[in-house]
Amino acid sequence: MDLWIDLETRSRMNLPLVGVHVYAPQCEILLNAWAVDRGPVRVDETMTPAFWDAFCKADRIIAHNAEFDRTVLEARHPGIDIRFNRWYCTMAQARRHALPGGLGKLCDVLGVPLDKAKLKSGRADMLLFCKPNKEGTWNTKKTHPAEWARFVEYGGLDVEAMREVHKRCPKWNDEYEQDIWLADQAINARGFLVDTQFAGAAVEALRKVSDETDEQVVAATDGGVASGRQVAALLGYVLAAYGVELPDLQSATLERRINDPDLPEPVRELLALRQQSSKTSTSKFATLLRCVNDDRRMRGAMTYSGAMRTQRWAGNRFQPHNLPRPTMPQTEIAAGIAAVKAGVYDLVGTRSLPELLASAVRGCVIAPPGKVLTVADYANVEGRALAWLAGEEWKLQAYRDYDEGIGPDLYIKAYAEAFGVPVDSVTGKQRQVGKVMELMLGYGGGVGAFVTGAATYRVDLNELVTTAWPGVPFALQGETARMWAWAQEKDQTYGLPEMVFRTCDALKRMWRERHPKIAAFWGDLETAVRNAAAGGGFWVAGRVEADKVNAWVRIKLPSGRYLSYPSMKQNDTGELVYKGQNQYTRSWSSITTYGGKLAENVTQAVCRDLLAESLVQAEHMGLGVVLHVHDEPVAENAHGDELEQAMTDIPWAVDLPLAVATYTTFRYHKE
Repeated sequence: MDLWIDLETRSRMNLPLVGVHVYAPQCEILLNAWAVDRGPVRVDETMTPAFWDAFCKADRIIAHNAEFDRTVLEARHPGIDIRFNRWYCTMAQARRHALPGGLGKLCDVLGVPLDKAKLKSGRADMLLFCKPNKEGTWNTKKTHPAEWARFVEYGGLDVEAMREVHKRCPKWNDEYEQDIWLADQAINARGFLVDTQFAGAAVEALRKVSDETDEQVVAATDGGVASGRQVAALLGYVLAAYGVELPDLQSATLERRINDPDLPEPVRELLALRQQSSKTSTSKFATLLRCVNDDRRMRGAMTYSGAMRTQRWAGNRFQPHNLPRPTMPQTEIAAGIAAVKAGVYDLVGTRSLPELLASAVRGCVIAPPGKVLTVADYANVEGRALAWLAGEEWKLQAYRDYDEGIGPDLYIKAYAEAFGVPVDSVTGKQRQVGKVMELMLGYGGGVGAFVTGAATYRVDLNELVTTAWPGVPFALQGETARMWAWAQEKDQTYGLPEMVFRTCDALKRMWRERHPKIAAFWGDLETAVRNAAAGGGFWVAGRVEADKVNAWVRIKLPSGRYLSYPSMKQNDTGELVYKGQNQYTRSWSSITTYGGKLAENVTQAVCRDLLAESLVQAEHMGLGVVLHVHDEPVAENAHGDELEQAMTDIPWAVDLPLAVATYTTFRYHKE
């Protein structure tokens, strides 16, 4: 028996800011809309005996965003049978098939026929009753009887919509994904322990630094700009006072212009203050303090299938996926954390406080008393997965040799192979070039991708001309000249001088020559998808295959899961397009793709499945995973070898060389 449920609640807490795990103990249930199987929808103002009877008997409890309804029920009615494996989430069902999670948007995409006028008025009534008035009072059934009646009807419509969405939404990934979603729910409900003393001290220290920086900005601009965080005002002041026009105040722009010798010194000082201001954000520390429960654990930090195309996780509120990369040694970070907690960093710190705290955010995640955190991380998992998918066997062997200690580092090998030099002659700077080649060129990227990687990994492109160009084969030099002429005609030089552009283009060509199977994989995958979109059938590319079901093109991964592309087709200009959520506008619209992008989707999806299955195994082994960041799970009850076993014992990837590095710590950090 299926029980469909949708709760309407109210609280003085802001749900999006604090999350359901903080919100639930404080909220009040206003309406409980529910139905059994395809039966009539009931909307109750209390939790009736009939509902509890259905709740106890149900084989499956279905909700849209089930984490919310389950957490609220558990908080408001302790002791009920809340076992995760009884729950099914239609939001998760949609996301695992690359559809939007919001119920209203999902109904639009799937063409679910609903009374739009009732839905619109119902949402307005929901806000009327679920948010307090400015005076802090509540609107009620007695104060607004007509609106309440519409509110009750709205509650029933959501259950009807949910049932229709479940019927129309694909289910081909359900069997594979349900255990992964259950593991995700367990990890989110467990949460991680937060050093609230450190987080609180960090907030206060950063506010003090921010105030001091703002005072310097005010003085430097004669009161024209009140804060380094006022971007428009600062840009306008610099232009009016010094005639310097800047496109923006992003970190890359600041770093480039601060080092410009022609920049007036006062402008350089202002930009340095802007850099300082941007580093004094208290957001992550304040978020942790706002989102912890009474036991100092933050829950619900991970969003299942937050990346719609690959189903990788996204972060929630604390955003653990975009933690700053530390710029200081761990010993210095640890000492700095102790000093901040003691309130004496200004006496003992050798670095700026914002730099320390940007490097130390991970340190807010700590082990409970008597335990340690075990952290594990896949080594270069995307590079390995791409080579495996494409069948680049020499590279897979190179990974195996490196893992066994008989082969060189792959970034060193990349440079040595490209330039035909001995691996033991590759310098540290040359290794960085090899790193950029490995990390940025695997998905069909060219000069633009190389420029992006060079900025990330601090490769001096001008110096590259001196060090790398002499090793470029003569035949390739002619090809780069033709590419430069084409780039000038198309205005796609990325603002680079000719020899810098040609050197980057040469490195791209040298990498592709050394990786023929990967380069072929991009085209093979695009051809397979085009053929499937045009006429169905099964089309193989490397270790994946494409097919078509109704309007959906699917790519079957080695795990058995499918990547889903709704309404995939070739448009009038020959581009491959499909329907998806635009990452900038969040609207449902046409998105273009190509072989390299499809290869990136597939590779990242395989890496996601490796992590996902390791999380399921870790749950079965009782390892107590509390957080995962990219390809790095963090556990409270695990030994390193146990977590490594969970991450490498993947049945469908037995011939994929996987390597895992583990360490234990009382305070989470980056190794």
